[in-house]
Amino acid sequence: SPAYMAPEQLEGDYDHRADLYAFGVMLYEMLFGRRPLTGDASAIAHAHKHVGIPLPESGSPELRRILERTLASEPADRYSRAEVMIEDIETALDGLEAGETPPHVEEPTSKQLEFDRQWTARLTGQITGRDGTRDGALLLAVHGRIVAMTPEGKLYEMAQIPRGMSDILAGGRATQTIGWRYEDRLILLRDGNRHEWQLDEEITDGIYDVRIGPRGEAVAVRTDDFVQLHELDGTTCWRATVDTYGMLPELCFSDGGERVWISSEAPRTQLYCLSRDGEVQIRTLAPDHDVSLVGSSDEAVWVGCHSDDRLCRVDADGFIEAETDLFESPTSVHGMKSPHIAVSSVGHLEVFCTESLQSRSLVRYPAPDEPAIVGKRGVFQTSQQDDYVLVEYWELQSAGT
Repeated sequence: SPAYMAPEQLEGDYDHRADLYAFGVMLYEMLFGRRPLTGDASAIAHAHKHVGIPLPESGSPELRRILERTLASEPADRYSRAEVMIEDIETALDGLEAGETPPHVEEPTSKQLEFDRQWTARLTGQITGRDGTRDGALLLAVHGRIVAMTPEGKLYEMAQIPRGMSDILAGGRATQTIGWRYEDRLILLRDGNRHEWQLDEEITDGIYDVRIGPRGEAVAVRTDDFVQLHELDGTTCWRATVDTYGMLPELCFSDGGERVWISSEAPRTQLYCLSRDGEVQIRTLAPDHDVSLVGSSDEAVWVGCHSDDRLCRVDADGFIEAETDLFESPTSVHGMKSPHIAVSSVGHLEVFCTESLQSRSLVRYPAPDEPAIVGKRGVFQTSQQDDYVLVEYWELQSAGT
C-alpha cells in the first residue's frame, strides 16, 4: 500500500530506512487510529513535499519525537538502526507507565430545550432569496429589496435590488457586509460602501456557492472544479482545484477568517485547510464521504457526516479530536451562540454544547415543512403566501422556564 511507502521508495531509490518508515506508519496507526497520510501514491508524495505529516500537540512528547524522526521525509533524518529506535520506544513506554492518571472530570448536565415563538411579521411580495447572517439576523430578498430582520423583530432595509438577482451571499453580517449575485456580477455592501465586480465566464457557468469572510474582508467562490478567494475589489488571491466525482465540494471560513476549509474527493473525500495566502496547511482524510462544514476557531472545523450520522470536530493537525452520534442524518451544521452548535436534520434541530459535545436537546421545528434559517439563539421560519411572506422567529428556551 502507498500509505506505508517512504517518499524515496515511491521514486524507486531506497534502503533499509524505508522499512523503519513503514514501522513508523504502523506505530502512528496504533497511537491515533488512522494513517498519517492517505490517498494514492501521487497524493502521498505531494503531501510529503508540500504539507508534511501532522502530529497532535497532545500526548507523550517522547513518542512524538520518535514519530517525527521515524517518519521524516529525508532518510538521513531518520533512525539509521532499528535497535536505537526500539530503545527510544521502550524508554518512552517506561515514562508513560510511571505517569499519573488524570483526574475524572464530570460533564455538565444537559437541559431540555424547546422553541418559544417571539414574534410574527408579514412582508408584501414574493421571496427571491434568503439566508442567515453571522450576527444572527435574517436576510430576505423580497419586493425588489433586501431587508434584514433581527431576533428582536426589528426590520431594516439594506438595499434595492434589480430583478433577476441570483442569490444572497452566505456568511455576511447585517451590521457590516452583505452581498448578492446579479447575472455575472457580485455586489457587496460593506459599511455602506458598494463593491462590484464581474466574474469570469468559467466561474458563472459552474458556480455553486459564494461565501463572505467573517470580517467581510474576502469572498470565496466555489464551483464544481475549484475554489477561488477574492478581495473586495475582485482581485483573485488564490485558486485551489478540487476533484469531485459526484459529491459537490463543501467550503467554510474559520471564525477568525484566517483559514478556509474545503472538502474534495481525491479519490476519497479529503479535507483541505488553506491559509489566506493560499498555502495548504492541512490535507487529511475526511470522517465521511459526504460532509457539511462549519467554521470553528482558526484551529478546528466542525464536520457533519451524512452517511454515518456523526458530528466531528477536526483540529488543525487533521485529527478528529471530538465526535458524537446524531439522532438523524444531518442536512447542515450551524454555529450558534457560543458555546453551542446545531445540526439540522429532516424537521429537527439537534443542539450541542461544544465544550463536551453533550447533546442539549433534539427540537422539532415548529413548521417542519417550511424553510428554516438557524440563527444565534433560535430559528427564523418563512412561508410564502399568495401576496405576502410570513416570517416567524422562534427562540430556544430551557423547558419549564
